[in-house]
Amino acid sequence: MDVVQTTVRIDRKLKERLDHLNKLRKMQFNKMVNIALQEFLINDANAMRQELSDSLADLDRIMSEDPGFEKAWQSFVEAEAEVSDDPDEGEAFTSGEHSISEEIEDILGA
Repeated sequence: MDVVQTTVRIDRKLKERLDHLNKLRKMQFNKMVNIALQEFLINDANAMRQELSDSLADLDRIMSEDPGFEKAWQSFVEAEAEVSDDPDEGEAFTSGEHSISEEIEDILGA
């Protein structure tokens, strides 16, 4: 096994529990940590695989119910059209005699 040395900072209580387990199991600290990390990686990878699989299933369902997202786009367009005073829309303005930089400075009060 190719071994790499690294430093890990762990909670004092966790270290005390590991030391206690070390005495009971008569197993090296590094071996216990390697086993724990391996199990974590396997469990986390499996959980992520399941989350991604679930997300893909959701997307497949959405695509089968609304190919091309036609209904979704229609709902979006209707919702946008219903809002008459949208504070996020901003206001259009045209450049007068000043340069854009000057107009921006005026807006910012610079």
